[in-house]
Amino acid sequence: MGIMNEEPFWDLDAEIDTAFRSAPLVHPPAGLYAGIMKQVRAASAVPEFHLKWTDFAVSLLGSFSVAIFLASFVFMPEPLRARAQFMLQWMDYLSRVSLIWVLPVISAVIILAAAGFSVTCSARLFK
Repeated sequence: MGIMNEEPFWDLDAEIDTAFRSAPLVHPPAGLYAGIMKQVRAASAVPEFHLKWTDFAVSLLGSFSVAIFLASFVFMPEPLRARAQFMLQWMDYLSRVSLIWVLPVISAVIILAAAGFSVTCSARLFK
């Protein structure tokens, strides 16, 4: 088969020490620190948070959608309400019988929500 190497991992600390010892001991230029700190101060400016009218419009649309969805159950006709209750009971039965189809759906929703949140945050930072 072959010979097994008894020490497959190298000593990383020893290699780093060797690299530091072999590096030239030259002092940095005099203006290096000032130039670096100038760039750090320029990059550390925190962007301001602004709400635009589209933020309010999307928030209102979302809250109206949830309100209409909840109100639709209150003002639903009786035959349709019975059908909806049957479907909810059937979904409850299926979720108790087999969670194998519910878990991927829940994980997909969580992943999509996290992706949407990260895209929204990154879009706001780079505006």
